[in-house]
Amino acid sequence: LAAPLLPGLAPAEVLNYECVYLRRNGTEDDGTGTAGGFKSFGGHTHLFASFDDTAFYAGSHENWDYDLRTLRVGAGGHYLVGERTMIAPSVSVFRSQGEVLAPSWDAPRELRGTGYIAQFDLRHAVTQRIELTAAARVTRFAGDQWRETIGGVMFHATDHWAFGALYHDREGQAGTEFTVRYYY
Repeated sequence: LAAPLLPGLAPAEVLNYECVYLRRNGTEDDGTGTAGGFKSFGGHTHLFASFDDTAFYAGSHENWDYDLRTLRVGAGGHYLVGERTMIAPSVSVFRSQGEVLAPSWDAPRELRGTGYIAQFDLRHAVTQRIELTAAARVTRFAGDQWRETIGGVMFHATDHWAFGALYHDREGQAGTEFTVRYYY
């Protein structure tokens, strides 16, 4: 996607986008979390998809109770900068539907709609087993827009299994994400 804009960058092979994952946001009371996966094509491009039942992508109001199901699909580019650092811009579209309850409402209201996410990831392999990751994300959904920063650490226990904790700071709310990834 961004290859013409970033000439001279090597394709990402060490920090790859060939995995499936499960994640749980530590601040969510309902739902089970997110399941998804990434697939790389052509050395610089990756596609991804996920299903979420905790309003991980579509919930933006701090005190609202969300009961949403979300399907997300997207594409991005990934490029090594040096031997151990990767940049990865991406865009995605998601479709959410379910119910939401604000503190001032008597009953939940139905919410459905399509949203968009633009994200920029920065990943750095400190060692062959420790990866630091940071991201900036802008989301638009149901007439709202919000920004989020993400940072954390992934421990690559084997060539296939990785475990991580990431901190999310979204306008008005923060939380910790726990993730398990299987690299194929």
